[in-house]
Amino acid sequence: MANTQIPNTQTPNLSPVTGQTQGTQGNTQTQNLSPVTGQTQLCTVEGGYQGTTHIRYVYVFFSVKKNKFIKPMRGSGGRVIGKYIYKLYPGSYLLIGYDSRSKEEPPRTIIAQLVTIDNECKEHYGDSAIIRFENFEWIEKQDLPQMLKDIVRWAPGYHSRPNIDFNKVYSESETQRLLEMITKKVRITEGEEHE
Repeated sequence: MANTQIPNTQTPNLSPVTGQTQGTQGNTQTQNLSPVTGQTQLCTVEGGYQGTTHIRYVYVFFSVKKNKFIKPMRGSGGRVIGKYIYKLYPGSYLLIGYDSRSKEEPPRTIIAQLVTIDNECKEHYGDSAIIRFENFEWIEKQDLPQMLKDIVRWAPGYHSRPNIDFNKVYSESETQRLLEMITKKVRITEGEEHE
């Protein structure tokens, strides 16, 4: 079986976590410049997870500067469904996620999407790379940046939380490979022929 890039059928600038379009996300808090210090303050943004019978997903932020997943300030929810609450400075980040929905074909998706947080703490969702697959063995054999393979391994199981290694640092070359996939809007689907 070979890979293929498929045309982007997903709305660009759409948050995979909330499904809202860019700049309209309701779960950010605006914190402009501090009147006392004049410095940019932190913005509150969310990732999330779910581990139920037919739906399992995890979405976490990744720092391009530090080449690692960003540890959330806190979480909310339980072992089945929850949110990751982040405090991030305005800038560019990657939102990396794994989404498994047993009633879809193919049932599993990995997404890596550029997210820019502006000075008004609004999230803007940009280009993305999407990989759709069915078999875990297939994904392990693909020449993908390691963080994409890791997010699949760390995803929540049935009624369990994700097990993400927020201390793992990736090489700059792996991060650059991922950024190239995103800017090229790579689409790969298991089982489709490659031209």
